[in-house]
Amino acid sequence: MPHEPFGNVDRAAGARPFRRSPNQQRLPAGPLLSAVGSYATRRQLSLELLLDQAARRSLYRGHQSGDLTLNAVENLCERLGLHPRELYGDAYDRAAFTYVARRPEPTRLRERSRSGGER
Repeated sequence: MPHEPFGNVDRAAGARPFRRSPNQQRLPAGPLLSAVGSYATRRQLSLELLLDQAARRSLYRGHQSGDLTLNAVENLCERLGLHPRELYGDAYDRAAFTYVARRPEPTRLRERSRSGGER
C-alpha cells in the first residue's frame, strides 16, 4: 500500500475557523492536504510527479502553518480537478466573497445616486 504523503495531518485543523483579512483570505489546510494525499495514493504518484515545485512549496507551507491562502487553495484544487467548494463548503464561499462584500462602492455610482440620475 503506498504511503500517504500527509498521513499525519491533524484532522481537527480542518475544523478551525478561517481568519478574515481582506487582503489575504486563509482556509484550513487539512481538507486540501487530505485530498492531495488521497489523490496521489489513488494514482500511485509521488508529490514530485503530481505537482510542480511552486505547488509543492505552498502545500508544505500549509502543512507547517495549518492554513493556506485562498489563492493557493484555488490553484491546488485546479490541478486536482476539484472546486474548492467541494472540500470547504460554505467556508470557501465566506472566504472568497468576504472581500467582495466589503469593497467600497465605485465613486461614479455614488455620484449618480446622490444627484438622482446621470451626470
